[in-house]
Amino acid sequence: MSNPLVSHNAHANITTKMADAMEEYEKEDGCVPILHPELKKIWPPPLGAISNRIDLVKYYISKGAIVDQLGGDLNSTPLHWATRQGHLSMVVQLMKYGADPSLIDGEGCSCVHLAAQFGHTSIVAYLIAKGQDVDMMDQNGMTPLMWAAYRTHSVDPTRLLLTFNVSVNLGDKYHKNTALHWAVLAGNTTVISLLLDANANVDAQNIKGETPLDLAKQRKNVWMINHLQEARQAKGYDSPSYLKRLKMDKEFRQKVMLGTPFVVIWLVGFIADLDIDSWLIKGIMYAGVWVAVQFLS
Repeated sequence: MSNPLVSHNAHANITTKMADAMEEYEKEDGCVPILHPELKKIWPPPLGAISNRIDLVKYYISKGAIVDQLGGDLNSTPLHWATRQGHLSMVVQLMKYGADPSLIDGEGCSCVHLAAQFGHTSIVAYLIAKGQDVDMMDQNGMTPLMWAAYRTHSVDPTRLLLTFNVSVNLGDKYHKNTALHWAVLAGNTTVISLLLDANANVDAQNIKGETPLDLAKQRKNVWMINHLQEARQAKGYDSPSYLKRLKMDKEFRQKVMLGTPFVVIWLVGFIADLDIDSWLIKGIMYAGVWVAVQFLS
């Protein structure tokens, strides 16, 4: 069985040799060294963050690299990259070195928005536990819940975010779409069910006056249309008429039938006691009672 201490020391030596070799290569090749005194802000920890190489990140930080340096095509910090890749251990390590998760990358997203987009639930939980606002909007006007509804077709991180009492009916900054709107736009049936269970407003309107049901109808998605209509009815919207309930709701019809005999007996007695001399009128009334009974049965 190998000695953990020996293995650790060997690994550390390899890391140091690797870093020294990189510096030597840069000098021989005529490049400006990565840790040049004038350019020590520019450093390769994004590579370490992407590959989850905590040892490399520790090394460059020990050489004076700035942990929150923005760079690359996406103008991201190492913490952004670690979040995108789902490396929780790297996220934890970088934040221990003072990395700021609220910084915005080139696409306008902070780390909690990225974690929600890519479905990295554990990182979402960690960032919220470290004080990130669960309803924080990015520069696109989107909250983590909206991104999860739009990009992540799985139960989490939406389910996790709902446990933190997010504002489920909040609209985004530019389109005024709620998370339910975004889930419908993405055809995200899993998240639609979660949001409906969390009492998402099925009648919320975006900037164009469209409800989630309107968007579902535009996409001709039968599943979404049916579930959104059922949710509206459950909340008392579009409630079916009395006659329609008699026709479609077996349980409701049985309850009505139980009370029908008592109502009929009362009506027969009531009609007989009416101070009306015309038997024709009474006959019409009795006929009406008979028709009603036939309809109910």
